[in-house]
Amino acid sequence: YITDLDNNGIKVLAPDVNSSMLSFTAADGGVRYGLLAIKNLGRNVIESIIEERKKGRFENLYDFCRRMSEHGINKRAVEALIKSGALDTLGHNRRQMISSYEQIMEQLTLRRNNNIEGQLDFFSEVDDDKKGGDFEMPDVAEFRKGQLLQMEKESIGLYVSGHPVDDYSKYIKLN
Repeated sequence: YITDLDNNGIKVLAPDVNSSMLSFTAADGGVRYGLLAIKNLGRNVIESIIEERKKGRFENLYDFCRRMSEHGINKRAVEALIKSGALDTLGHNRRQMISSYEQIMEQLTLRRNNNIEGQLDFFSEVDDDKKGGDFEMPDVAEFRKGQLLQMEKESIGLYVSGHPVDDYSKYIKLN
């Protein structure tokens, strides 16, 4: 289907937490992948994402995790979103996000637990800003294209940002 759409000049756009809906939708001259098609992501989580972004775009991974932790999102769902490419527009590469999402989620859980108990923690003095306080993303290079495609295939069942044989398409066309 993706090839057929591409042959007709219609792009299949990757899922995106800032613009995808539950199912596939027409957007930006193409078809935007729906969040419901991402494995390990339930309808309730998706509806919470859509509702939360009405308050404003998700700015980065920390902002997304902070806002969605209030809705009970878990690490498995965040990992599925990263692998599917749905968080690619948040300003970090997938390797950075894979390397840090667990730490962010643990930090937010600790913070929430401390606030519930009435204790002050390291972040109590810091405003709940979108930047993530003192959290810094690791400075690591993006995964190789093949790895990114494999993550997409694993999480949504299709290659969206490319195909493993794309690099060989000119040779295939020669035959």
